Amino acid sequence: MKLWKLMVPLAVPIIFFIVYSNFVNRDDKKILFETYEEDCVKGQIASCMELASAYMNGTGTKRNVDEAVAIYERLCGRNAFEACAVLAGLYRNGHGVEKNVKKAAELYGRACKGGLRMSCHELKDLLDDM
Repeated sequence: MKLWKLMVPLAVPIIFFIVYSNFVNRDDKKILFETYEEDCVKGQIASCMELASAYMNGTGTKRNVDEAVAIYERLCGRNAFEACAVLAGLYRNGHGVEKNVKKAAELYGRACKGGLRMSCHELKDLLDDM
């Protein structure tokens, strides 16, 4: 029962995104992408995260993993710990970057110190696997 209580807050946004993204047409996705891009240039971290995700998934633009990684790296350098956690996962799995478990551990550690508890668990799991 406790696991269910933990999963619901995580599942609701994901389900909303899946349902919503199926109803948004290509032009709307392009407009959203352009908005994220403009707001990211202005320094809005949430928009930069969305922009990186759009590049990663090819939503509203051509898929560009290198650009997504570059954005996540800039954000992590600015102490956007969510970006550090995303980057850690990419390095851990070698998705869009060369697999580098040491770098993943470093990034999970940074995100953990920044207050992202899930990154603390990911770091522990990663170190247990080494």
